Amino acid sequence: MLALNLKLTKEIENWDGSLDEFEKQIPLILIDYFELFYKEAFKLSDDINLIKLKKERSLTKMEIRVLNVVQSMSKRDISLNDIVEVVSEENKDLVIEAIEALIEHEIIVPINL
Repeated sequence: MLALNLKLTKEIENWDGSLDEFEKQIPLILIDYFELFYKEAFKLSDDINLIKLKKERSLTKMEIRVLNVVQSMSKRDISLNDIVEVVSEENKDLVIEAIEALIEHEIIVPINL
């Protein structure tokens, strides 16, 4: 809250009721304090047959997009923030929801598991 107050003091003092400037600046400020909930590296689960998974499992289009990105990045440790940045989607919440679903179904797992 202190960072928001310090960085937005001018906008708060001259606020005209518009939220446009706040909608631009607040997410950028919050990213400095709240990262995607897992900071450790991830990988594709060793127990996953990707071809079979894509055919049998009812994955959403976004989950498939994220899975394809993870597969293309699988030669190295993958941070969840990297996935969000690489998937070209304006609504990053959709990407995060897809990542969370893949984690929940243990399709992508932390490296240390």
